[in-house]
Amino acid sequence: MKKELYNAVARGESEKLEEFKSELEFQETHQKNTVLDVAVKIAAPKTPYESGGELGLIRKICELRPSLIGRANSKGDTPLHIAARGGRYDLVGILIDESRFDDGVLTMVNSKKDTALHEALRSRNFYYLVYKPLPVVEALIRKNEELSNLINEDSESPVFIAARKGLYESLELLLKYSTQYGGPGMQNDRFARRSSFKGRRNPLHTV
Repeated sequence: MKKELYNAVARGESEKLEEFKSELEFQETHQKNTVLDVAVKIAAPKTPYESGGELGLIRKICELRPSLIGRANSKGDTPLHIAARGGRYDLVGILIDESRFDDGVLTMVNSKKDTALHEALRSRNFYYLVYKPLPVVEALIRKNEELSNLINEDSESPVFIAARKGLYESLELLLKYSTQYGGPGMQNDRFARRSSFKGRRNPLHTV
């Protein structure tokens, strides 16, 4: 990626994008991160209240090159994976809105077969740990309920991750849509029999 373009994205200078408009589709870092990936990576660790021009920049990139929303980097991560991992419901909302013509973006998996929902439930962003992942989970599930049933490379369902991490509200929401409850070494039917909200027990009893 050209240094001038990278620096413009890092500084949130959306007006500079016009100078590189014809190149945005092809500019990548060595890890195959596009300008949209870079912009989301910079914004994701911050809280929504700390973000300056990043949101406008991200919207601008999506408007100029919407195809970048579904572009995966060398690890298979899309911008949606990155935003969800950071717990940024506002970034997730922008990417969902801008990908309205490509519903397949929501179910894309990375090299570990994780969807954006898996990443959201495992986020370690400090802001996210304080305020919990429910807004991101709600945004993703509202757009595509089938996300709740997708299993990753480690045989983890979203329900399993939510239960293991003690995310009560997210778990309750997921159980409204999911038919896949299992995790590593735990069969789906066994998990269902022990599920906290089905038996009204502590979610941590399920793992």
